[in-house]
Amino acid sequence: MKISVILSAFAIFCFPFSSCNLDDDQFIPSEHITIREEAFSEYNAIEVSGVFTVYITFSAIEESIKVEANENLQPYIEIAKDKDILKIGLTENLNISGTAKLNIYIITNNIENYMASGTARFLVEGLIDTDNVGIYLSGASAFKGSMIAQTLRAELSGASKMDIDGVADYGEMEAGGASVLGDYDFKINKLNINLSGASNAWFTVLQSIDVVASGASNLMYMGTATISSQDLSGASEVKKEG
Repeated sequence: MKISVILSAFAIFCFPFSSCNLDDDQFIPSEHITIREEAFSEYNAIEVSGVFTVYITFSAIEESIKVEANENLQPYIEIAKDKDILKIGLTENLNISGTAKLNIYIITNNIENYMASGTARFLVEGLIDTDNVGIYLSGASAFKGSMIAQTLRAELSGASKMDIDGVADYGEMEAGGASVLGDYDFKINKLNINLSGASNAWFTVLQSIDVVASGASNLMYMGTATISSQDLSGASEVKKEG
């Protein structure tokens, strides 16, 4: 059950800001914090790479993107749109020394797909209410939010974390590399899940579970679901709670 997701690489540009650097290897964020606005619309997916925290709020009438960051980091922050994907990242691989503020505040109508890498975080402050939701996390990235969906597809790797609540009819999920996903406050009818590399998942499942787990991974569940199929190896377990 491999869900293929290609996270597009961000373009690399050169900027003449050597005065911002302590030396060739370190970048010192300035103390002054600034906010700039970007104008993009008609996107339904967000791809973020790097140590950003992306706050998302939904509105039927308002659309905005605000970038809050250290003043000397602002020129290195790139936001662009590729078809229906809003892309957020740094234009250079900076070796940041000290504390950097890299916050993105987005108000938009609807987001269906969330893609994060390199310790990026999504904090969804409104309710995701759409038929199909995709969450793809790698490199210790994180997602937190509430949703009502028909289908949730999720792929996590590299110690990533997905913390969700709400309801979905069907979930197709894969997690590896000590990733963590789910919550007992997320209720799902049918779950198809593949866990590896000491990953852990928690859900309330009401109808059926198909599970493959290896490498000391664990699926814990509450609810009335029956196990339709299971393939467990390497000290992995499926546990019914409550």
